[in-house]
Amino acid sequence: MNDSKDRWMTPRETANYLRISLKSVYSRVAMRQLPFSRLGGSLRFRRSELDGLLEETKVEAMRMGR
Repeated sequence: MNDSKDRWMTPRETANYLRISLKSVYSRVAMRQLPFSRLGGSLRFRRSELDGLLEETKVEAMRMGR
């Protein structure tokens, strides 16, 4: 059975998932900022890899002392 966290997504699904424009997805692919695979002539993105990227680039909030 295919785990939904490890499924392959199209560029449009990836844009919706990341809440960015489709143009931004293609720009980030061109700059190698998103992990992707080419299947034939099509781009595909693994959801688990996108989640890992988001986790790696997360910025922790600063604690404000009083």
